[in-house]
Amino acid sequence: NCKEKEDLVYLGKTHFNTPIYLNKLITKVDKIVAINSIEPHYFAGYTGGRKTFLPGIAGYETISANHFLSLNKEATLLALKNNPVSSDMEEVAKAVEKPIFSIQVIVDQNKEIYSLTFGDLFSSFEEGVKLAEKVFCIPIKEKYDIVIALIQPPYDVNFYQAQKGLENAKMALKEKGIIILASTCEKGIGEEEFINIMKIANSPEEVIEKIKKNFVLGYHKSAKMAELLTWAEIYTVVGIPNEVVESIFMKPFKTINDALSYVMKNNNIRNILILPDASLMLPTLTK
Repeated sequence: NCKEKEDLVYLGKTHFNTPIYLNKLITKVDKIVAINSIEPHYFAGYTGGRKTFLPGIAGYETISANHFLSLNKEATLLALKNNPVSSDMEEVAKAVEKPIFSIQVIVDQNKEIYSLTFGDLFSSFEEGVKLAEKVFCIPIKEKYDIVIALIQPPYDVNFYQAQKGLENAKMALKEKGIIILASTCEKGIGEEEFINIMKIANSPEEVIEKIKKNFVLGYHKSAKMAELLTWAEIYTVVGIPNEVVESIFMKPFKTINDALSYVMKNNNIRNILILPDASLMLPTLTK
């Protein structure tokens, strides 16, 4: 239980002032085998490696302090250098003074193993990230006025999961651009708490300020969505009531064609990008 202090061991603090509480079972073993998958992550840069320990076996207080760092703009997709979330996770992993054998797996969009790396936790992770880039990153030569993000199973189950597609789509979007998000969201919002903080605010900027003043684990997802809404518009074609969509500063439409027709009437559009599986496709601007 990550909230029970008697189940945890305290290993000090990171230089970000994150208290390091980990499952105390690590003090009773001789060696640790860390098995992870690596893919882009919307505020840690990438999954895998150091995430074995944080959030993997970390205490609630440790996870909460680390995720508060996601409010920094440097905490974003693909970013490892100068990303406070990732750096904090790395410090926690280095605090574990036990031999660690690492196996890092890269699984492609077809759920098949593309490659794996093994050995030292940090070098295997670094090598695995390079391989993950080849699987998930799609090179683009320019950014777009509109990005259409189509969400496929299993991420289309609810809005909470579909948000991953928004994070990927924004990487290809121009400032003041528009994302059209299309997802069945057959189970609605999902984790209701992450939009409740948005519904009581008057603007995306106010959402961010409220979260900074009273951070609760889970609000990091709300903050990232609000951050996107400060510089882009989001139109939705989703299985969620219009009034709910509008309450979180987005514009609902019945079909993608309806959304496009509205955009074309009111904007000078030069280019459009379609991501047919937005949750697993990450546009990356190349020079």
